[in-house]
Amino acid sequence: MDEEIPQGKRFASISLTDMKTWLSILLVMCLVHLPALPDYWKLPKTTEGIYGNQFIRNRMGRDRWSTIENALHPDIDDLMEQFRTVNQKYYQPTKQLSIDETLFLYKGRVRFRQRMPLKPQSTGLKYFVLADVNGFIVDAFLYKGKETREMMVEGDKTSRKEGSTKNIIKYFLKRLKNKGHILFMDKYYGGLEVMDVLIENGHFGVLACQGNRPTELFNTGLAAGKCK
Repeated sequence: MDEEIPQGKRFASISLTDMKTWLSILLVMCLVHLPALPDYWKLPKTTEGIYGNQFIRNRMGRDRWSTIENALHPDIDDLMEQFRTVNQKYYQPTKQLSIDETLFLYKGRVRFRQRMPLKPQSTGLKYFVLADVNGFIVDAFLYKGKETREMMVEGDKTSRKEGSTKNIIKYFLKRLKNKGHILFMDKYYGGLEVMDVLIENGHFGVLACQGNRPTELFNTGLAAGKCK
């Protein structure tokens, strides 16, 4: 795999070996966190051993690593589809699963960037995630507002009339090969319609609900003094 990649007025020939080295360094960065990217290439003697990573310095220079990073423009949808295919083939999720939203830090200019003040990283790209008790992401998709195809009604690529939470659940259930999973969800999903979808598909759920949803359940079965 050799191709010419422009960066400013320079071109860099990137080989398969370069890409493997670049990825190995990226994995090390995920394990060893430093405040800024240049800190990984600092010499220990100049920082009293606080910064610098010998594994990284011995394998690729900072400018070379940055050149390859700037040249990468992956198709996120294509990568996610490959992830799903490999995941379903080789990984069996646990019986207990969780559906939730998460926010990946991103401050660039994109029309579907979200702001969630209660999240540790309040501004970024919002993903809906299905994960198991091992912390493994079974599936996920990026929220793109009205363009989010995973939240559309099956057979109708322009409609979300069934309700977004119900469509989210339906989408994730299609990714599960086996029945009998127990799905845990917060109050965003809490409702009888969601539970009906789980039961119809052979699964169970533990939902957190607000006091007004579902009203009948809280007024009759869980009213003050009636719950034992």
